This record gives sequence, structure tokens and C-alpha cells, in this order.
Amino acid sequence: MNILPIKFIHPSDKHLIGSDLFNLSKLYHLGFPVAEIIIIYPPKSEIKHLLNHNIYSNNLNRDHLEKLWEKMENLVLPEDFNLKINIWKELINTWINEFKKELAKNKTLIGSIDSLRPQAIVFAEKVVAKGRAYIKPHPEIKKDSEILIDHGILTPKQLKELDKLVFELEEKLIFPHIYYWILDQEENTYKLKIYKIKESHIFDDLQVKDEISLSTLIKNDQIDLPKIHLKFFFEQEDNFSIDGNAQGVIFNSENIKDVERKIVLLSELATSLKHAEIIFKLGDYIDTKLGIRGTFRLIDSISLLKKEIDVFNFVRNKKRLFNVSVAIPYVRSVDEFLEMKRDLAVAGISRKGSLKFWLEIAVPENLINLEDYLTAGFDGAIINLDFLAENLGGFSLSEEELSGYKSNSKYLVEFLKSPIKLMQKNKIKIITKGSLIQNSDVLKFLIDVGVYGIGVNLNKMEALKEEVFFHQPKILT
Repeated sequence: MNILPIKFIHPSDKHLIGSDLFNLSKLYHLGFPVAEIIIIYPPKSEIKHLLNHNIYSNNLNRDHLEKLWEKMENLVLPEDFNLKINIWKELINTWINEFKKELAKNKTLIGSIDSLRPQAIVFAEKVVAKGRAYIKPHPEIKKDSEILIDHGILTPKQLKELDKLVFELEEKLIFPHIYYWILDQEENTYKLKIYKIKESHIFDDLQVKDEISLSTLIKNDQIDLPKIHLKFFFEQEDNFSIDGNAQGVIFNSENIKDVERKIVLLSELATSLKHAEIIFKLGDYIDTKLGIRGTFRLIDSISLLKKEIDVFNFVRNKKRLFNVSVAIPYVRSVDEFLEMKRDLAVAGISRKGSLKFWLEIAVPENLINLEDYLTAGFDGAIINLDFLAENLGGFSLSEEELSGYKSNSKYLVEFLKSPIKLMQKNKIKIITKGSLIQNSDVLKFLIDVGVYGIGVNLNKMEALKEEVFFHQPKILT
């Protein structure tokens, strides 16, 4: 597995990286404004090693393949690779998806592995606009450029600059191309850069079929950027709003009082989002008189826990919606956690196969005694940043006069560093949730350490995606 900066690409590399990346390197050496890019080769030998004696089999069942994807997700970043962990995770996910597509074409395992393509990582300070541009194919009339803006805006001066650049680029290449551009903000200056080109073979057809829109064909072929390594889990409230682009859902059971409605909504989510992770978080019910909540409250009330179990078992087992897992809420001790696991096991709910157990981390004790929780066994952690901040800082985020404490996130970040590292070492998936995700320093920290996902209300998801986009290193494909 190798890394190749674009400035070191040699003609002999063309058959390995493809003509588009090779032509992009030519433009780089000709002095055109091409972004700084490195090419990462896929870990083909490592993947073949994971398959071991199954490498020549063409009859691997779904379970074997799922185990392979999981092993690939856990491939360790080579020590000599100076990459952040979140970039490495994104690359692995890209190769997994490519592997699946190749297998779907009825290719052999070896053929699918050998078909994996190198990926480009683009370095940028702050992408404020992005899009595509090309020369319209009108041989009878004067050629004109088409500039498509997918994100942000360009000033008239920048549009004119990009128009000129596209014509200059087209003169240097034999065949027509689509040019993918970004507007990169470096301190107080804005620079247009080309980060990808794609040879186009559709121009002849377009001259015959006037009704086909070039922009439509390009748009259908475009993979939206930036690729965001974080998974976005929307926190379900008492409504039927569903985001088809969501990569997961945290179903907060306490928000929906009626059991029948809870079953219908959970079933609807799991059916509509078949490829997403649906985490059914047992109700965090608060008894203000006794001063108990979360797991202790459920253990204390057999009837309350039974309702939660009935909902989960009906949706997962009777309706066979196996993308639904369970989360244990607001735990205050390992003993409490173990007792809840025993109660669930009696009801037939245990960690096995696709059924994962998530632990909500809401109090400092969970992280102080983290090794004991790891020994007890769980698959993923949902870190409630707001609860942790309040318990650590001794204040309430809901009190306006104390809102100043919300901006001081240093203590929370420091407290989370070691536990997150320990959980990642133990292959624990980490989702963070709470209003503090909107704190710029907290969000940047979460991106840098490479948490698995973030939980967010549906109405704030798009805004948060934009925020993540500006904070994270860019992988543009």
C-alpha cells in the first residue's frame, strides 16, 4: 500500500491510477491551479490476507461477507502513514463500497479486490464553494462554457476567471473533460482550484439527442462532496418525519408515551431506512419524587421495563426488522448496567449477531470506570455531551444566566480524550449527542478524534453537515 503525491506521478503510473488522475497531474506540472493531492493505493494484500483460505471461493454467504466488511473497517492505519484516523476510515469505507459493487457484477473475490482503485485526498484550507465546469459541445457555433455551482457562490470576477481557466485546460487535453473545482479560502484570499477531472464520452450523443440535458447527465453521475466521515443519526421525536438520507436514528423511547404509536413509528423507521442503524434507546423516565431515572427507574419498575421490551421484541423479532439495536439509558454504575443486561437476557434480548448493545454515557462515573464497563460488554457508546458537561461543571445548560459556561468546553474535551481513545482501541463505536455538538471547539475535537457518528435533531441536520464540512479535512472524490 503506497502514497503518491500528485507532483511525483510518472507516466508509468498511468495504468495504476487511471487516465483522469494522470491527466490531472499533467495539468499540475503545466502550472495550472490544481489542488494539492495525494493518491492512496488500496490495501489489496491486506484484504487478501483477511480472506485467508476463502480467497478462491466464489460462494461466500452473507455472514462471511459481513465479517469481511467488519474486518476491513478495522484495518489499522499503517504507522508510516501520516493521516488522521477519520480520513483513513473514509478511505476504507470507500473501498468497501467499491468492493461490494464489483462483487455485484458477479466478479470473483480476487477480481473484485484487484479492481479496487486508488483514492485521491485533496488538501484545502476552507472550501467555500464547489462545482463543475465544462465546454458545451456546439461545433456549429462558438464554443461556450457551462459552470455549475453545487455549493456556495462565485463573484462575477471569479466566474470570469473560471470561464477562462476551463478553456485553457481544454486546450491542453485531447478529449473533452468535466472539471471539478473548489473555491478555497486561504486566510483573506480566495483561490479557484481544480481537484478532479473526468473524461466525457457523452458529447456526440448530445449533439443528436437535443432533449437530453448535459447538466442532468453530469448531475446523475456526480458523487456529492464533501464526503463526510461522520455518520449522522437523527434523534426521533414524537412525529413521523423521516430523512431518507439519514445514516442512522436514535429512537428516544421516553419521547413517545403511547406504546402502540411507539411500535408503529419504530417499525416505520426501520422499514423506510433498511440500510440505516436504528438504535432503540430504552426510555429515560424520571421519577421526580424518588429522584431516580434511566436504567435504575426501569429496573425499579417491572411494568415500565416490560413495555419497553415488548416494543423492541415486536419490532425486531416479530416484524423481523434486524437493523434495530438497543441502547441502555442513563446508567450510574456497572452493577446497574449488569442488572439491566440480565433483565434483557431473560426477555431474550442479548448481544449476538446483528443485535448490538449501546451504552448511554451520561455521568462521569461511566468514563472513570470505563474498563469495568468494557469488561461487562457493550458494542457502542452514545455520549450525552450535555449531561456530562452539567455533571462535570456543576451547572445546568437550561439556565440562561449560566449560559456562559456552555462556551467553555476545554474541561469536557480534556475529560473525553483518554476514554475515547480507550474505546476506539477496543473497537467500540462512538456516537455523541447534545447541544454542545454545535460548539465549534467540541465539534472540531470530535472530528479530529474520528468518532463514529453524531446525533442531531432533524431540523438541524443540514446546518450541522455544513459545519462539519468546514471543520474536517476534505476528501473529495
